[in-house]
Amino acid sequence: MRHLVPTFLLAALLPVAAAGAIAARDARAPQRTIVPPAKLGGVTLGMSKAQVAAMYGHVGGDPLSGGGSLYEWSWPTAGPPEDALDVFFDADGRAYELMTFSAWAIPGTRFVNHRDRGIFALKRAYGKRLLGPFYHDASSTVYYELLGTYHGRAVHTVFEADTDSPERRRIIAVRVEYCPPKDPSSYITCEAREPAPWFP
Repeated sequence: MRHLVPTFLLAALLPVAAAGAIAARDARAPQRTIVPPAKLGGVTLGMSKAQVAAMYGHVGGDPLSGGGSLYEWSWPTAGPPEDALDVFFDADGRAYELMTFSAWAIPGTRFVNHRDRGIFALKRAYGKRLLGPFYHDASSTVYYELLGTYHGRAVHTVFEADTDSPERRRIIAVRVEYCPPKDPSSYITCEAREPAPWFP
């Protein structure tokens, strides 16, 4: 004799099951990689909100990021964030900028964000393709840059240097973005670079 779940009980269980599925999806671990010229944490420039949500779940807009979505998987009380990714979407709902402060690596190289001597690791990996250092006066940012193309569009990868402890020669933030940026407020553009020869 088969035991059937009463209809009213099944109806009560369905929302719980759905919530569990969403929670499991949202808890999916990120891809801890930086892949120039157009990919961070598994998210690629041009991805739709739906595609990003299929990977990491739905999140609300972060008011501090101008409509971007901030995914945080772990944030220690001290040191760099272990897993965090900002995804900025344009008016069409497509990712046009990605940014991370996480201690993620570039596969096939010795570079790991936040690791000491990371700038040297970038230079060994990319040689003369790595441009910089440059300085952005308005934000007091020193950065290095890789130029590239993705699906026929110009893109750049920006590596922001640690200026508080320059002797450590490390990068503390990485972002990829279309050139020219869709966001006119973007503080580091693909042009008008100011050299920073004084940076050690």
